[in-house]
Amino acid sequence: MRKFMTLTAALVLTVTVGLTVHSTAAERGDDDEGWISLFNGKDFTGWRISENGDWKVEDGVMIGGGKRSHVFSEKKFRDFDFKAEVMLKPGSNSGIYFHSDYVETWPVVGLEMQLNNTHGDPRKTGSLWGVTHAFESAAKDNEWFEVHIKTRGNHVQTFVNGKMIIDYIQPAGVTDERRVRKEGGSFALQAHDPKSVMMFRNIRVKPIKGEKKK
Repeated sequence: MRKFMTLTAALVLTVTVGLTVHSTAAERGDDDEGWISLFNGKDFTGWRISENGDWKVEDGVMIGGGKRSHVFSEKKFRDFDFKAEVMLKPGSNSGIYFHSDYVETWPVVGLEMQLNNTHGDPRKTGSLWGVTHAFESAAKDNEWFEVHIKTRGNHVQTFVNGKMIIDYIQPAGVTDERRVRKEGGSFALQAHDPKSVMMFRNIRVKPIKGEKKK
């Protein structure tokens, strides 16, 4: 009887631990389920390029450069986990906007995760530009690195290669255009200036609690 009870307890503990680990991974957005690819690796289906920007796709990579422009996702999201692999050439400045809307100039609304390892702007990769900043980059030029943006209500976190860079809770009553928007919005990848070259691949998003919008 004691042996049976011990075995039963062990099985219950194993199941409980397994459920806890799975739940924790799901809360972090690290599990493999629910991810949606935003880039087919072939063309700009699902994206819209502003200002006749000089963007192209080569070997499964979205490449930006030339004059200022942005590539906006056609789909919009509110609460999500967003991940992409990024490479910057030395001295480049780029960014990933979220909760934004298409416009033929600098994005007006939403927030921007800065992508800048060695450009002169002191706000480095992972910063929420104009809101809260990191002044050292956790990534290197000419190397692929993974970025991760997580939004839950007014809580935003950014990660570079799995390292948390920014943990920001937007205060109540913020009315500036550069803010978390309850209605969500598009992603926008930035080509900042003619001296900057940026590359993106494996662009994906996981909507949280069915918060995907069309």
